[in-house]
Amino acid sequence: MLDVSFFTPSTPPPLHPSTPLPFHPSTLPPFHLSTPQPFHPMHLLTPEATEMREKITAMLESGDEPQTLLALQLLKGGGVHASHLTHVLALSRWNNLHWEDKTTIRMQAKLLFNKYAPQDMIAKQKQHKLLTQRELDKRINDVERGFMAYIEEYAQQTGVEASILAVMGLLTLKRGAMYLLHTQARPAGWVLRNMLKNDMQTNLVFRSFQLKQLPTEIGDFPQVRHLDFMGNPLEDVPNSLQNLTQVNSLAFDYDKISPLVLEKLMRFFPVVMSNIFFSHGTTAKRKAGASIYPKPNPHPAYLEAIPHFEKGVVCRPNYAELWHNIGACWVFYGEPTKALPALHNARDLYAQRLRDKHTNTGHNIFWLSCVHALLGEKEQGLAYLTELAKTKEWYYLSLALKEEDWAMYHKDQDFLAICNSL
Repeated sequence: MLDVSFFTPSTPPPLHPSTPLPFHPSTLPPFHLSTPQPFHPMHLLTPEATEMREKITAMLESGDEPQTLLALQLLKGGGVHASHLTHVLALSRWNNLHWEDKTTIRMQAKLLFNKYAPQDMIAKQKQHKLLTQRELDKRINDVERGFMAYIEEYAQQTGVEASILAVMGLLTLKRGAMYLLHTQARPAGWVLRNMLKNDMQTNLVFRSFQLKQLPTEIGDFPQVRHLDFMGNPLEDVPNSLQNLTQVNSLAFDYDKISPLVLEKLMRFFPVVMSNIFFSHGTTAKRKAGASIYPKPNPHPAYLEAIPHFEKGVVCRPNYAELWHNIGACWVFYGEPTKALPALHNARDLYAQRLRDKHTNTGHNIFWLSCVHALLGEKEQGLAYLTELAKTKEWYYLSLALKEEDWAMYHKDQDFLAICNSL
């Protein structure tokens, strides 16, 4: 019996050996077996591999540990092109502290560099060895300017690419952003994004970058909370800077930035700038010396402090403490008449806070009493101190005994009776 178990509905039954073929073999078209192309072990070095090399470059410059490891594996199998030698050299000496497999990356990179780098480059690298992070920290005090000078000198000595060293330095050592922004070797957005990765995702620090302008792309990072422009002779800042609405801390040099930059910072960040002016004014005011009693001669420190407080008022006209300090400086300088407008504004703003049931009531009552003392309105000032005594605000009563605003009454019996009631 014929076994038909291997048949399927679409499979015709096999021909019997004696059945003649429906065609003659000579009528078939000639069949040529194609010769398989041998696999090129150095396929990344061929001209056709440009696109793949670009992808590997992106992986090496990602700052991501798995991507970096994968890129090194691809280079191991396909060869290291000249465009990747600087990446590999940098990875053989520098590693991101947050990477878990730093040793593997460093060893693989070292083997690849020694295998594929030209002998003259290897010889130069041995003669001028790339400094490790620890060695850089010891020899270079200025993190960015020193690093910029170092990689430029090293590139001239060894033939590697300074821009790639800067990229790898930014990704691994948190150095190199200054070089990249000055030379525009990478898009500014890419540089800023990696600066943020290196610094808590909210801090942009351009300290001593020697920049005259900030990149427009800075406005693309609204999560920024702290900006540091110290050591930069800024002539202008982009309007996109006002997109950084969460900024609560600024650092800059008064004597290095232009008036235009100062005006823009005051307009973009009024609250932060008013606090900065208040701090600078207070520091200048203290140069007069801390004393219970006013100085017998007007001290120039008071005149130095007034412009800082006045700039703060421009940023924040309803900031009572700024008006208060302007008035106090004029009083202590010996010109109480000039103090009147500022003290009246301070008095009204403190009183408005109390009417609005502003938090920190004790603070507002105490400083309102100080304003009345500066105005020579003893009874009103003592009334507010009495209110503090009733609510047992002992801290402010003890402060009144030391506060310069109340200095002219420090021997007054009524004043002492209230303050000593504690």
